[in-house]
Amino acid sequence: MSAQRVGLKAIYTALLILTIEPLLLAINALPKSLLIPTETRTLRWFGYIRSQILKKAPLAPF
Repeated sequence: MSAQRVGLKAIYTALLILTIEPLLLAINALPKSLLIPTETRTLRWFGYIRSQILKKAPLAPF
């Protein structure tokens, strides 16, 4: 699969998620087992899912 096609699929997935976002927020339930890897990454980019690395990282003192 070409890089351009992968990029277009990622954009399409992001737009699809943004389209159904109000519904998902109203339900407030989206099991990770139902997500495909691209959707999981896109949700992580928009801050809806935190990565395991961020959860385990210690907080820096201010």
